[in-house]
Amino acid sequence: MSKFLTFYYSLYPEWYKTRTQRDLNCGHAGLIIIWLHKSALQGNLDGQFAFAVMLATAYGEDLDKTSDQQRQEAIIWFTKAINNGHLDAAEYIGILTR
Repeated sequence: MSKFLTFYYSLYPEWYKTRTQRDLNCGHAGLIIIWLHKSALQGNLDGQFAFAVMLATAYGEDLDKTSDQQRQEAIIWFTKAINNGHLDAAEYIGILTR
């Protein structure tokens, strides 16, 4: 893992605990995860939505491969996006809660 990723994950230890080793060592994809997470944390509704989609799809794998923890996190971020005015997030919560 790069020094940057190590430093970033040290800032958000609760988030770090939820990531698998594959996610931590994924190079550019890891930087995309960080960018989306930072955007979501800053209250950007599109960042919150995109981060939630990433979690809901198990990092682009498939909805069926999403863990229960990823689904719960995704629902939290979709809810934040809804509260900030994102129009499509509610549909995704419906898909995840079926």
